Amino acid sequence: MTILQTKRGLRQLALITTMAVPVLSQGPPPSVEKIVANSVQANQKDFQAAPSYNWKERERTATGSKTSQVTMIDGTPYYRVIAVNGKPLSSAEEAEENKKQAQRLRREPLKRRSKNENELRNSIRNVSTRQKRWPS
Repeated sequence: MTILQTKRGLRQLALITTMAVPVLSQGPPPSVEKIVANSVQANQKDFQAAPSYNWKERERTATGSKTSQVTMIDGTPYYRVIAVNGKPLSSAEEAEENKKQAQRLRREPLKRRSKNENELRNSIRNVSTRQKRWPS
């Protein structure tokens, strides 16, 4: 009895066929440049949307816990401590956190942005160079 003559064999053949048809009908895969360009575009949209979002994180340590409010500043998460061991900060501790955040906001945002853009350009250049050296 061959595999196609059994019910199990027919089910396996049907499953393989169902899975293979979408894969085979997709056409050629996108180029590396296209993948990188799509990634860059998605990252830019994320960075533009990031200031609209923030969240809280609790870090548990051997000595207790620390809760932080996370906000995005120039595309980088900033962790502002808002509670220690489940208790809100004292007035003095809150003033210190406000001072740290103000200092962070005053840093040279254009310099950071420029550095990130240069790193991204270098990454794209490296991927393109690798593709030219090792064609598929």
